[in-house]
Amino acid sequence: MSTYTNNAQQRICLLIEELAGHEIEGRSLNSLSKSLGQSTGQTFRDLKNLEEIGWARQDEKSLWLMTEKAAHPAVKIQRNLQTVMGAVNKINKDYLGGNV
Repeated sequence: MSTYTNNAQQRICLLIEELAGHEIEGRSLNSLSKSLGQSTGQTFRDLKNLEEIGWARQDEKSLWLMTEKAAHPAVKIQRNLQTVMGAVNKINKDYLGGNV
């Protein structure tokens, strides 16, 4: 039976989770590598891939941070949820007069 997972892709996802929440102070390469339990070489390669697509950057202190672009999927989800909630509220008002 074949598997559809890929170790490099899994590492990138875990790296994004490690970077999230450190948009101001950033994280060092060593700190990220240690948290992920992988070599600094692997972590650096993954960071450079995120940098290439505009999802991560290195600051003047050589710390790594997520960029605003990395937040775009979450913003899209939030906007969609607001749209859906607006539709649900309209249906509630139309069908039930706003009373549940």
